[in-house]
Amino acid sequence: MKKIIIFTILLSSFVSASFAQLELKPAIGINAARFDSNPSFKTDPDSLIANGRAGFQIGASLAIGRNMYVEPGIFYNKMNQSFTPANTEKSVFTYNTSFIRIPVNFGFKLIGKNSNFASLRIFLGPSMFIPVNVKENSYPLVKADLKSPQFDIAAGAGLNIWFLFLDVSYGWGLTPQFKDDSIEAKMQSFYANLGFRFKLKNDDE
Repeated sequence: MKKIIIFTILLSSFVSASFAQLELKPAIGINAARFDSNPSFKTDPDSLIANGRAGFQIGASLAIGRNMYVEPGIFYNKMNQSFTPANTEKSVFTYNTSFIRIPVNFGFKLIGKNSNFASLRIFLGPSMFIPVNVKENSYPLVKADLKSPQFDIAAGAGLNIWFLFLDVSYGWGLTPQFKDDSIEAKMQSFYANLGFRFKLKNDDE
């Protein structure tokens, strides 16, 4: 059902594009991921103490609309955690994962217009995460251990300055990260993206 909702939103967004102002927004940024609790696997009762580490993302989005807008996108996300097993016989390892993230944000311009030098925005929306890879580690955790797809909801703010933009947001995981985790730990992430705005279509101001 969640897949159907996400793709329905995406489809309606692209259909509406023929009637609205369009901006292509390629971006690169950093993220900081953490879990809302320490995961513990049913097949191995040893819990993992998680500490967030920095990662990155690269991709693009399409802003559709002017003062009120919808912005679907697609990003390659690299997200990292440092895991310390409670069992001291096991070593600390880095949980390094990559995802395809598909956000759909709904936003509103608080200050300024497209014709102004600068404007301030707020936005809110869901994202779908498709696991791509888990880097080899000593625990071991592999891609097959991850739930797919995963979902979160994020809120944030953006600043447009001329043809540049900066977006910052925070996402709360709605789906447990692991299939076998009795705690059902969910990922929470901070995102900061810097990029360019390319106007593909202007409607009348």
